[in-house]
Amino acid sequence: MLYTRDTARRERGFFLHDTMIYAKRGFANPGRVRYHNVFEYMFVFSKGKPKTINLLRDKPNKTAGQLEHWGDNTKRQKDGSLKVGGSSGRGAEYGYRYNIWYYNTGRQHSAVDDEAFLHPAIAPEHLVHDHIVSWSNEEDVILDPMVGSGTVAKVSKAMNREFIGVDKNKEYLEECCIPRLQRTNVGDINAIHFQKQSPAIP
Repeated sequence: MLYTRDTARRERGFFLHDTMIYAKRGFANPGRVRYHNVFEYMFVFSKGKPKTINLLRDKPNKTAGQLEHWGDNTKRQKDGSLKVGGSSGRGAEYGYRYNIWYYNTGRQHSAVDDEAFLHPAIAPEHLVHDHIVSWSNEEDVILDPMVGSGTVAKVSKAMNREFIGVDKNKEYLEECCIPRLQRTNVGDINAIHFQKQSPAIP
């Protein structure tokens, strides 16, 4: 049997809860042999049902305030018959966001800290913020096993979450992550650890 990352993930009890796309409104200089890369996949894994789901509602509804009828439905009664019903109401001002998230990228967009750009693959702070809001509550602990430039740690503390950061690249921690967090007064730098191998997830 071929042992893959998917096999390892399943053995540890993680199952795919959601598939999303991070769409970039900026991109690095492209090559000449393929199309411009303007998106990345985002996979949300969970051990069982997620304990916290705070779906973002920031998509303006075109029918906000208008009376709407959302179609008929049927419900089986105890005697076996079907009762036809329906639902209606006034459209809310905002609806749930779609699973394609758009962000401006690059300096002054992904981050305002110069130290962040010493890392080759930073995530926009707004993207990290939106995921933390979606899947956690205040005072929860956020674990980043590839802490890199420290974006997750910085945003977690700003949102009143605790954090643990781990990375196998000591250079990024010493030159990028820790100086960035110290300068922005994030908090407990002792929560950032160097580890030669990626930590095992129980």
